[in-house]
Amino acid sequence: MDNPIKMKRLSSIKGDLFHRHFGEDTFTEFKSISEISELYIVTYSSIRALESTISFIFRNFVEKSNKATIVVGIKGINHDNATKKFEKAIKFIESLSHPNLTIYLHTRCHIKLISADNLLYLGTQNVSGTSNSFLENSEKNFTEVFNDHEIIVRIDENGRSTADKIVDELKSDTHSCFCILRNTEIADTSLAEIRHSYSHEIINRHFESIKTHASNFTEIERQIDTDFYDPDEEHPQDIINLLSSINLSVSRKQHNKHLRELLQLAISEEDLDYLFSDYKNSIYSAIDDMRDDAIPISKSVNYQKAILCLEEADIEKIDFGASYFNELIDSIKEEIHFAGVTDIPTYLEHMRHHIVSQLNSNQGQYDLHKVIDDEGFASFESIEAGILDNEISRADQLDTLRTELSSFVNNIAKMIISALIEFIKIKLDEAYNAMLACIDEVKANLSRLEAT
Repeated sequence: MDNPIKMKRLSSIKGDLFHRHFGEDTFTEFKSISEISELYIVTYSSIRALESTISFIFRNFVEKSNKATIVVGIKGINHDNATKKFEKAIKFIESLSHPNLTIYLHTRCHIKLISADNLLYLGTQNVSGTSNSFLENSEKNFTEVFNDHEIIVRIDENGRSTADKIVDELKSDTHSCFCILRNTEIADTSLAEIRHSYSHEIINRHFESIKTHASNFTEIERQIDTDFYDPDEEHPQDIINLLSSINLSVSRKQHNKHLRELLQLAISEEDLDYLFSDYKNSIYSAIDDMRDDAIPISKSVNYQKAILCLEEADIEKIDFGASYFNELIDSIKEEIHFAGVTDIPTYLEHMRHHIVSQLNSNQGQYDLHKVIDDEGFASFESIEAGILDNEISRADQLDTLRTELSSFVNNIAKMIISALIEFIKIKLDEAYNAMLACIDEVKANLSRLEAT
């Protein structure tokens, strides 16, 4: 036989059931505790009574707690004077002084609980002034005293874990739960935003559209274009000096600076960004589409992870000095040493045979007047001797190495781009998978609307 209970099972609990007579104070046990390590409260209030409810909770329980999480289910948000009451309550909340206080407002919560460490009360009693004794409330000259009979289940085993589960379920409802205060920082949340997400028309529209977004997202092309471009032939002396700087770099800042400079010799930042643009832009576009439909994704941890990964995949923000690129830097330095491009004298010595050959083959292009014979020609031997005797300028020697240096820089750029592609692909895949998880979260929350 199918289980007729379609609700989500949270846990098994063992507790004692109490009846609160309207004349009694419900929370004397909690009020008698001198210090609370971690406090959870979930209660219910009209927006008109929100300020007084928060005030009651703060005075009686939060002030003696090291850490406190409060969820207040609110009603009456569409009343004529709701905005004024909301703004007044927010100002009061902002004035509260507690370093570890988090307050949520929830538009679809009727749960009542209070948990001090492992002691937990669940039941019908709001955590508000209505929990005071009838005598105490009668002496306050209220027009009406809202003391009622209530039911309380007292749990002192696994109380904190049970409270955790309940609060986590409430927070996961991104249409209805809004963090108003976290560690003294007030959130920029308007009543209009809360009203918008409360609308049943909006919720139903999101329920239908998230299915389409999920389908569209899985169709994103996840490839990266690996074409890149040959470097311009920069001045050889500048290239060697840059390679020498890379070889001598020891700090993270130096590595990042010099590798970027070398990469720019081979490919423009615009062209480099183009390699990843299709994949990255597809993710951003899918996110923008969900934002346009006001799908509540911004509160999701997975959404925040996706945005962080996309930012980390931004070429301008990538740090080549980070530990991820240590192996790349070591390989580049090995290539520089092997090619002899540690400094200009070393490279000229390393490439002397090539330089002599180029000068000999292209005698009309270089100043070789100091090494020519009586017939106006230079030999391989006279050119080599002229280099050793400093009779051929360093500039001419370097000029013969333009093609070789350009090819070498291109090979190093290929190494950098290859590592860059691998890094950015990892970050974009992480962003993609985080957004899939975010979509699954929204679908899971909305799917419970289909329950009959």
